[in-house]
Amino acid sequence: MTGIDPIISAFHEAMSASTSTWCSACVRVLDIDAAAVVMIPASGHPEVFCSSDATAADVEDIQIMLGQGPAFAAHDAGHPILVPDVAVRDSRWPIFPTAMAERPHAARVGAMFSLPLQVGAIRVGVLDLFRKAHGPLETLQYSAALRVAETVTVALLGSATRVGADGTGSLILNRMINQATGMLIAQLGVGPQEAYLRLRAHAYSVNRPVSEIAGDIVDRRLRLDGPHDEADHR
Repeated sequence: MTGIDPIISAFHEAMSASTSTWCSACVRVLDIDAAAVVMIPASGHPEVFCSSDATAADVEDIQIMLGQGPAFAAHDAGHPILVPDVAVRDSRWPIFPTAMAERPHAARVGAMFSLPLQVGAIRVGVLDLFRKAHGPLETLQYSAALRVAETVTVALLGSATRVGADGTGSLILNRMINQATGMLIAQLGVGPQEAYLRLRAHAYSVNRPVSEIAGDIVDRRLRLDGPHDEADHR
């Protein structure tokens, strides 16, 4: 890999085919062995959105079954959790290493890197990257992985957003959502795409339709303030 931009462009191109290709695209562009995206709603059961192969699926099954692992730690902390050796015990996931060793596919994983998918303080899931060899990610790999995680977050939250390879997009919104987005632009001091993603992220976090949240914002029953998107009901 010679630079981040070609990696991200390749990822955009690969993921444009269908959602089923996202994890396979991560494997190709980040030079890792397996990948998975796990959705972790504020209420409800975690769900595997996609996995590149049986190894990734096996690891996610273990984490969801146990309710612990690097993915949950990354989601709770709001920052990446990098595990260069999954066999090393950690107080945050005490049972996870043993469970990994007992599964034929999961036992092949030597290192694991969990990147939260989030907008502000709203976290919707985790991108998990797996490698057979032990050891940390290279600096360029890590930087590219963070950009890929951002791209996946935009794609997950922005189903009504067409995102191009340069990261720009045109929003397709109904009148209420468009008005709410405009109000968020003024309130938060962000661009239209970021405002729309904040709107969708909040709707996801409280398990309500985007249109309802938009209506609350327009009617001034709800205000999203600052970088942490804390709701102020009035």
